[in-house]
Amino acid sequence: MHNCSVNPKGQFSEFRASIRRILMDKWDPIGVKDVPQAADEYDNYIDGVDVLLRHGASDKELSEHLIRIETQRMGLSDGSGEPLLPSALRDAAIRELQALGEKLAPSSSPQSRKGFRHWKLFSKHLSPAFAKTQERRQRGLCIACGYSPCQCSKPKRKTP
Repeated sequence: MHNCSVNPKGQFSEFRASIRRILMDKWDPIGVKDVPQAADEYDNYIDGVDVLLRHGASDKELSEHLIRIETQRMGLSDGSGEPLLPSALRDAAIRELQALGEKLAPSSSPQSRKGFRHWKLFSKHLSPAFAKTQERRQRGLCIACGYSPCQCSKPKRKTP
């Protein structure tokens, strides 16, 4: 079984499906692209390629990643540790992966993971009451009564 993310309907996202297709059709270090039962053979490697593309990896970084998979995870190397797959096949796959990566919207390529943990990114999913409280805070009003100065009996709830 593969460990890549699927959408709620159990299907790959279009982007990840494209990575899967490129790995199978262009890279295919074990030569199984014509075997229907092996359609998910490279699914364990989609996550790593996805992350690299979303972070704008160079051709060299992608090449090193694929070589590491070939030689260390699959054991497809010669006696000196060099990959068995001809570099032309790997380079063709990298060109297609980079072209796919260029199609990503700039907003889908986060510069840091820290921003994704921030509550403001999820504000469109908040309750109306929370949105009302946020609006009052921004306007400098008491979050309980909605007036400035506070007219309620809970002055501690006033924003500074």
